[in-house]
Amino acid sequence: DPKSWSNSSLISVTQITPSGLNLLYQTTIQMRNLVKNGKGGDDTLKHHVLASVFYEASTRTSCSFQTAMLRLGGSVIHVDAGSGGNTSASKKGESLSDTIKCLQCYTDVTVLRHPVKGNVGDIVMNGGLERPVINAGDGVGEHPTQALLDLFTIVDELGMIENNDNHNINNNNDDDDDANANDNNITIMIIIVMVVILVIIVVFVIIMTI
Repeated sequence: DPKSWSNSSLISVTQITPSGLNLLYQTTIQMRNLVKNGKGGDDTLKHHVLASVFYEASTRTSCSFQTAMLRLGGSVIHVDAGSGGNTSASKKGESLSDTIKCLQCYTDVTVLRHPVKGNVGDIVMNGGLERPVINAGDGVGEHPTQALLDLFTIVDELGMIENNDNHNINNNNDDDDDANANDNNITIMIIIVMVVILVIIVVFVIIMTI
């Protein structure tokens, strides 16, 4: 239920159910079509501001979030909080918690990348924040939006779910069988992807030990 996501942070892919994955897939298709069909975007997020806070160097992740916000009519405040950055008071000793709390006074959502595993989740759980945070990578921890993008690419390229702008979780009706079928397809898809990833990891480990 999208309503349950309201004002919620995204820290891990484990937060998303199969139905949620299906919804994200369909929404991604709609957003892609919005850009490709000539409009380039809309004003869905007009007057909303995104804080982009990166304690590590990033090109693709940082630009992806900023571009998405701008294409939907919103604005972006980018803070380069890494060791070589000049736009964060962290160089003066300001804590991660204080930095995010300060930025949330100006913005509606924060995208945060940090080199220490678990720091993004910790700031969400214990930082006393009032606005949502999206994990853009926490060291060797998780990078949930990258994982979701990879999953979308695999599903889209293999045609594992019907690519139809008018298709949604319930096929515009209350047919529980259709909804359950979609959930089952997503579950099977996740299992396939996990097996592929496991095989890649095993092969990598074998190569490294040779």
